[in-house]
Amino acid sequence: MEEQFKEVGTTGVLIARTCADYADSMSLLRDKGLRPMTYQEALVLIDEHPELKAQLKGTWFYLDGVGLMASDYYTFDSRGNLVKGKGELEKTVYAYPGKHPLSLIVNPGDGAGISERRFIIDAAFGAQFVAPVVVGVKICYEEATPKTYVNVLRKPKEESSPKPRTHEVKIKWMDEPENQ
Repeated sequence: MEEQFKEVGTTGVLIARTCADYADSMSLLRDKGLRPMTYQEALVLIDEHPELKAQLKGTWFYLDGVGLMASDYYTFDSRGNLVKGKGELEKTVYAYPGKHPLSLIVNPGDGAGISERRFIIDAAFGAQFVAPVVVGVKICYEEATPKTYVNVLRKPKEESSPKPRTHEVKIKWMDEPENQ
């Protein structure tokens, strides 16, 4: 059976409405030239794209990665990094620890309010559980979190002066123009 992946708007995220366990999910993604998202990517993309959130509310899918150590409430920032503690509902995540593949649950409207979280990252489900959708991005798709490049510039050592060396650090984000 040929699985149809459809892109949600212009998000770069593709969804197949098919049931698959972890192994089948990864196989379907690989066969279509796709990869699973990291939890950071998924949280940022779902938060930034209401149409994606609407498509995924009330469902769950497998992510890239295996295992979590701690169980607690977290808030995520603009890069998808988790910080311990509850924040606003749409940025609150609950993590369930375990040693299994990671999955993301997007709570529906009422469920999110009752449980005080929009998202659940789970490592307690075994790989044999069947997810209702398979979600991925193209393999060449850049992660939603910006890359950081650090250039260290050293001033030349002055022969006549015993001054210590100084360092200037410039950080360039991937979406910044070259001439800054």
